[in-house]
Amino acid sequence: MSQEKHVMEIFQRLPADKQSQVIDFLEWLEAKIQNQKPAQTVQRVGSMKGLVEYISEDFDAPLR
Repeated sequence: MSQEKHVMEIFQRLPADKQSQVIDFLEWLEAKIQNQKPAQTVQRVGSMKGLVEYISEDFDAPLR
């Protein structure tokens, strides 16, 4: 069964007030997606190379 059919079957079994809540949520979710920032680029292995210029001598020392 496809996701759309499954969602519609569940939706149709809900009372009208709960259907309204589902619609409100879907509209909110759609608006949130439209207002999202562009997707960040995927970081590749080695893409941070050279970023850290200094590491303290006691970096590996146990914490107290």
